[in-house]
Amino acid sequence: MKVVLRSEAKQLGLTRYFTGKLCKHGHVSERFTSCTKCMECSRIAAKNYVAKQATTLNVIKNCGVCKTDKALGEFAKHSTGKYGVSATCRICKNLYRNNWYIENKESCLAKSAQWAKENAHKKRSYRAKRRAALLNATPIWADEKAIESLYKQAAILSKINLKKYEVDHIIPLQGKTVSGLHVPWNLQIIPTTENRSKGNQLWL
Repeated sequence: MKVVLRSEAKQLGLTRYFTGKLCKHGHVSERFTSCTKCMECSRIAAKNYVAKQATTLNVIKNCGVCKTDKALGEFAKHSTGKYGVSATCRICKNLYRNNWYIENKESCLAKSAQWAKENAHKKRSYRAKRRAALLNATPIWADEKAIESLYKQAAILSKINLKKYEVDHIIPLQGKTVSGLHVPWNLQIIPTTENRSKGNQLWL
């Protein structure tokens, strides 16, 4: 895109100009001649405003897969989606991911093993961080026997159902907005595939 200074744009009667430089938010985009504001910043601000208004007014959105009307909170955030959320609800997305994993389990496990082999240092770092999080999130009054019992139950379920189960933290230990404790009432036994799709999110 050709560089056109604001002074030149004004002389030519143009509504936009382009400097080729980053704006304060890191965008290389055209700017409005009238106010010097970056067009990309304006676009993002407009979408955020619409999303905020929709949330405030309790706007209902239809899921593109199950065709069910749901509140915006039932959809994951998506910067380019209508109202700032994804076109597919969380439940449908998780079902798709779980089914895809089941259909491609062997290749997923092979890729995971290959990644672990090539990134042993990252694996060790992750485990160390996880151990530290567990230690910091376990109060001295926690019922360790009850916690151990849950892990044993998960192992037994895995053997009986021939399907892997894990102990999951209902409120994540390292959540973005809230962090839970490593205590019995914050633990639940769920299938490994469900735990992987849940990640570090809070599902209630």
